[in-house]
Amino acid sequence: MVVVLKLGKSYEKEFVHEPTGSKIKVMGSGSNKKVYVTGMHTPVEHRGKGGAHEVLKKLTAHLDSHEQHATLVAKPQDDATDKKKLEGLYRKHGFRKDGPDMTRTPKTLREFLEESHLLSQHPHHSLNRIREKRKNREED
Repeated sequence: MVVVLKLGKSYEKEFVHEPTGSKIKVMGSGSNKKVYVTGMHTPVEHRGKGGAHEVLKKLTAHLDSHEQHATLVAKPQDDATDKKKLEGLYRKHGFRKDGPDMTRTPKTLREFLEESHLLSQHPHHSLNRIREKRKNREED
């Protein structure tokens, strides 16, 4: 589920994984291609069940489809959250350390296709691999 709250030219979106109650909020403005992750939360009783992973998948799919960059600060909201594990979770979803922040650039169509192994199934890509193998054999 995605909830959108418009605030003039700015907006706030909340992505929710309903089975675990995991939520992540982002803020952006107008046609700006940059959003800020303002918070993520999973109820303590549902942690470790994949809710944060699922809500981050929803967020990153949205970011990629809208070609938006994202910035966040990986800061635990309670004593039950380990900062290194939190940063690792964000890294799994494409965020990288950038000073005190973590940032994520949208995936290109080619990166998406390569990651999903669709590009390797494309006939032109297969032909290029065959040509490359032949060339390498001829050089040996």
